[in-house]
Amino acid sequence: MSFRFEHSRKDLQSQLQHARKELEFIQRALDESTIVAITDKAGKITYVNEAFCRISQYSQEELIGQTHRLVNSGYHSREFFENMWKTIGKGGVWKGEIKNKAKDGSYYWVKSTIVPFLDEHGKPYQYVSIRTDITQLKEYEEQIEYMAKHDELTGLPNRRFLKEQFPKMVEETKRTEQLLAVYFIDLARFKNINDSLGHSTGDKVLKQIAERFRAGLGKETLLVRMGGDEFVAVAPQLNYSSILSYLRAIQQALSHPIMIEGREFVLTANTGISVFPLHGEDLNTLLGYADMAMYQAKEEGKFYQFYRRAISQRLVRETIIESYLHRAIEREEFVLYYQPQYDLVSGELVRLEALIRWCNPDLGWIGPDQFIPLAEKVGLMFEIDEWVLATACRHRQNWQQAGYVPPDIAVNLSASHFQIPNMAQHLLSIIERSGDDPRRWEFEVTEYIMMQDSPIVHDNIRRLKEAGVKLAIDDFGTGYSSLGYIKKWSVDRLKIDRSFIANLPHSADDQAIVSAVITMARQLSIDTVAEGIENKKQMQLLRSMGCSEGQGYFWSAPISATEVGTLLKRDE
Repeated sequence: MSFRFEHSRKDLQSQLQHARKELEFIQRALDESTIVAITDKAGKITYVNEAFCRISQYSQEELIGQTHRLVNSGYHSREFFENMWKTIGKGGVWKGEIKNKAKDGSYYWVKSTIVPFLDEHGKPYQYVSIRTDITQLKEYEEQIEYMAKHDELTGLPNRRFLKEQFPKMVEETKRTEQLLAVYFIDLARFKNINDSLGHSTGDKVLKQIAERFRAGLGKETLLVRMGGDEFVAVAPQLNYSSILSYLRAIQQALSHPIMIEGREFVLTANTGISVFPLHGEDLNTLLGYADMAMYQAKEEGKFYQFYRRAISQRLVRETIIESYLHRAIEREEFVLYYQPQYDLVSGELVRLEALIRWCNPDLGWIGPDQFIPLAEKVGLMFEIDEWVLATACRHRQNWQQAGYVPPDIAVNLSASHFQIPNMAQHLLSIIERSGDDPRRWEFEVTEYIMMQDSPIVHDNIRRLKEAGVKLAIDDFGTGYSSLGYIKKWSVDRLKIDRSFIANLPHSADDQAIVSAVITMARQLSIDTVAEGIENKKQMQLLRSMGCSEGQGYFWSAPISATEVGTLLKRDE
């Protein structure tokens, strides 16, 4: 009997030793892969394994007897921990992700499962926390989230980040009963840098200007890159004077040239401003109104513009006009008129300028000052210019078939077309299909063409000039003219803008400007045409100053193709 008992005792000891070894193996495996801590019901630590010590950088002696407040990072809210304790206090298992702080001040993330051990009454008497290190995973997630909410080029927040942060900024502003301003900033003519020097240079300019805006506007302002050359700044908790101070900061950032690889860039901007709560309370409304105000500033050549209700009404009309504009050609709503140009010495009719007009059955007559800028914006200008040229060719053909000898015709072209490869050949083919001579045609472009110094522009102008087409600079004196380009491109005619003619002969300043243009043109062997001549005194003064030709209501308002036939018949 005693033998059997002794044998049984040895078997039991052997089983216990085996179980102890298995537990040691499990503990070793846990130490290698899992962070374990045990606390009493009050949350004081009674046990930690080596993995806990490694990640927290505290020793067992430093941790035992403490609570987990020792590693609290301050990242989570009080409600977060209250909910955790509420769950485990009722005997439930809690699972979640916690950000902790190590002894050296670094942070780490753990995925935690907290299991309560219950007494015979079902009450927790201790808690076992089993955790895995997910710091690297969280870093990846944070990196991905950062990339999703920031602009790759400038490092600035993007629209998604703005959408997330804006409600908080509004709440702060409401709490202080102040104002919040949204500044919509568009860099003027930035496209010219990309087109002429390439996107690599443009990107470098954008990075520098973003840094300047960030430094000038300060940490209180949320600066966002919306895309392209557009930025938005949101400044909370402002009064009226501080709204203007941020405008000055934007202007100051642009006041000094930017240097890129030895090249100097002088930037300007157009800024639209909307204000919470005056113009709206949600982000989309305030952004939309600031955007509208920015376009108004751009059209008026101003640095900034506050949103006004009239701007919104104008843009509503623009939207209506645009909806009709897309089908105006196929519906044959455009009409071509012609304004005669006369030799100021002989009085002879020398040219007809083709002018497009639009009569829509629903909207009535719409002025070119309303639909031409809109057509440029939505990309319809090439189609419209092509229609004007083809229609003018047809009219000229009709006059010839009627037995008249029509003068040359001048057609206005958008300067942006000169950036289109083979544009010249396409326009020449329209003239040649009508059986006409390109030498009887003149293309008028604005001074903006002087900014488009590219091989494509040079090639198009060269082809047109070689075919005999004449080139005139319209509205001369209001834009960016360079005497070098006027001479280089063999410009045939300068059209003096009507704004310099309107106050003649009474304005000494305008008289001096006009005289200087005529003198310069004569020295370059270029003819001049004065626009907007309305009376005999203006005509006589311009003739005495040496101006070659003129047009305006003094002779005739723009007339229809039929009326041109009558005019040509009368002049025979």
